Formats: sequence, structure tokens, C-alpha cells
Amino acid sequence: MSANGITAALRGVRIRITLLAMVVTAAGVLLAGWWLLHSVDQSVSAGLRIPDRQGYLEVVIDGRAIVERSVANVRESLYVAFPVLVGSAGILAWMLAGRALRPVEAIRTEVEAITASTLDRRVPVPPSGDEVARLAETMNLMLDRLEDASNRQQRFVADASHELRSPVTAIRTELEVAQRTAGPDDWPLIASRLLSEEARLEAVIADLLLLASLDAPTTVSDGVVLDLAELAVEEARRRASERDGVVVEVDAPNPVLTTGSRTQLRRALANLLDNAGAHARSTVRISVHERDGRNRVLVDDDGPGIPLADRARVFERFTRLDDHRARNGGNGGAGLGLSLVRGIVDRHGGTARVDTAPLGGARIVLDLPPRSDHTSEAASPGTTASV
Repeated sequence: MSANGITAALRGVRIRITLLAMVVTAAGVLLAGWWLLHSVDQSVSAGLRIPDRQGYLEVVIDGRAIVERSVANVRESLYVAFPVLVGSAGILAWMLAGRALRPVEAIRTEVEAITASTLDRRVPVPPSGDEVARLAETMNLMLDRLEDASNRQQRFVADASHELRSPVTAIRTELEVAQRTAGPDDWPLIASRLLSEEARLEAVIADLLLLASLDAPTTVSDGVVLDLAELAVEEARRRASERDGVVVEVDAPNPVLTTGSRTQLRRALANLLDNAGAHARSTVRISVHERDGRNRVLVDDDGPGIPLADRARVFERFTRLDDHRARNGGNGGAGLGLSLVRGIVDRHGGTARVDTAPLGGARIVLDLPPRSDHTSEAASPGTTASV
């Protein structure tokens, strides 16, 4: 064995426990031997007292020979007992340490064998119920989280690749067909269709970049104080300008101030209104109020609603409920809108959930914290209107 191997072996817990037990045992034996020799020396050298009928008769005996003989006997006994006791303690400590550390070695061996492609494996949990068992359970929980994160990342990459490939394939197909069959008068229409696909591709890329920035475990530190009611009115007007037959109602009678990123919160409201408008039959309603010390945004529609089993899943990336996409003839978005909403709201210290709207469709509920003491912007009064 090399010098490095010997050094590594001496650093092992089992070796250290064994050496510690041997040192403690040796110290105990030496201390006991010293005390025994000292006691013999004191008792024999001091002399003896022999009682008689009149009192005590003190007889002083020269104990040098007795002491020397006693010390020699004790020393000979220690020569035999010392290595036996120390060796027995070392063997016992070695066996007990090995038995105690056997589960740890099994855990280490299993963890060493786990790779990125075998995250489904788990470390063995000993039935002892002690600290080692709790360590194994904690490591298995960590492996559960790692496996879940890896699966989500793989799904995200696959879905993102599909979403990016679809418009690229459409653009390529359009160009190949046009190259063979299109005449000079057809190119303006072809260019219009290609620009539409390019806009879809650009939107997906922008959403992916925003999602990547929202994955960072931080909060909005440089936000400004803004009025959610004002943002709701502005986004409702933008949505109403699309003139797709859906009426957007706004219920925001008073300013509702919060601290955050104007761009991100505007994007969240826009995604909510676009999602509601895509599923509504005729009406979308957005309400902004302050309630119980929190700022609440409600976006309702009169569409088919979201089934209870899917209400948590709709906030996952690339989730699309096909039964709810009839308005667009099956040509829905990339399934990133509500995922972006959840990420933006989480970044601002809020929550997002799905409920049933009084209109009969889905209701998205956002709860955001009130304004904090930062530099504020002028807040315009809220509005109650239909646009």
C-alpha cells in the first residue's frame, strides 16, 4: 500500500474509533497499575498495628523486601494484562465500529453508483431508526427532488424543442412550396404567412427567456410602486382593441398600489386576459381590489372553465387543455402563458390559483402584497367600465 493509501486509511472513522478505544484502555490500565503499586507501597512501608488485650501494640516491620516482591508481582501481571486488555478493547471497538458504519458504507456505495441517468435508484435505509437511518431517508428525499427536477427539465427541453421546431418547419415548408409553385403575385401573401410564423417563433423564444430569468431564486429588488388598477384598465383596452367579439369588463374603482416590475406585472395581466379571451364565449371581467391587507386581482370568463383535476396543472409549462381551445380552431399558444403568470407572481411574493367564476367559466385569482416603502410612481384613479 502506498503512503497516500496508508494516510487515507488512517483517516477512516473506523480506524480512529479503534485507536481512541485502545488509547483510553491503555490509559486506564496504566492508571490502575500505578494506583495499585502506590497503595501497596504505602500500606507496607507504613508498618502494621497488631491489637492485644491492653490496647494496640505497634510493630514496625521493614517492608522493603515485601514491597519489592509485591511490585514485581504486579509488574509481571501488568506485562500480561496490559496488551491483552488493550488488544481486546481494540478488537471490540473495531468490530462495533464496523457494524455501526456498515450502513454508511452501503449508502456511500449506492450514491457513488448513481448517475444522471439512474436517478431512480435509492440508498438503502437501515432498520435501526438512528441517525444513519435518518441520513438515508434524507438522502432519498433529496434524490426524489433531483429526479423530479431532472424529469421536469427533460420535459421542458422536449416541449421547447417541439414548440421551436413547429414554426421553423412551417416556414421551411412554406418556402419550399412557394419556390416550386408560387408566382410573382403570390409572394405578398406568402410573406404575410411567414411573418406570422416568425412572430410565433419570436414569442416562444421571448417566453422561454423570461421563464429562464424567473427561475432565478430572487425577488424583485428594484421595483417601483405602481397601480394595479391602472394596469388592468390599460390591458383591458388593449385586449378590447382586438375586436374578436369578447367584451372586457373592468371593476377597479380605487387605486390598488403594489411594489414590483411594471413590465412583468403588465405581462402577467396581459397573459391572463389573453387566456380568458381565448376561452370566453362573450365576456371577460377583470377586478382589482384590496382585501385583507393584500392586493387581489380576479380574471373571470364565461367559457367552459377548468376542471378541478387540472387546476394545479395549468400553471405548469407547456400545459394546454385541448378541450378548451375550440375558439382558436385548435391553434392554441405554446402553453407558457399561465406558467409565466405563476413565475411573475411568485417573484413578487404573491400567489396564483384557479377557482370557478360567477360567470360560469374559470377564475384566476392573484394575491399580491401591498406597496412597500420605495420610490413611488403617480397612481391614476381606478375605473369601473366595459371596454
